[in-house]
Amino acid sequence: MSARPLGVLVLGLLCIAAGVISLALVVFLPRVGALDALPLIVTSGFNLVAGYGLLKGRQWARLLFLWISPIFILAGMFVLDVDRMTLHFVGPKGAPWISYGIGAFYLSRPHVVQFFKGTPRSL
Repeated sequence: MSARPLGVLVLGLLCIAAGVISLALVVFLPRVGALDALPLIVTSGFNLVAGYGLLKGRQWARLLFLWISPIFILAGMFVLDVDRMTLHFVGPKGAPWISYGIGAFYLSRPHVVQFFKGTPRSL
């Protein structure tokens, strides 16, 4: 088994931190309705699961991150106006677009792919 790349450790910890922060926003923001909370809950769930899997060196976590990143990037480019039920394009702004893009790029590098392919399947 090869040593875990530092970037995988950092990305796993960032995913877990993002998941915890998203859940904290749902709990502590006073005006979050069910429709507003659902994307935060889904995003935090994916981040927590992917972060755990990345820290454990699981191939499914790398694939989950690679599959979900484009969806999160595109979803971050739009804002839902609940009162009018319309989507507004805001463009690729902010940390989510950058972090998911960089994370997906990093997880597709050959040495990182090799690390995930060489990790044993046992928990």
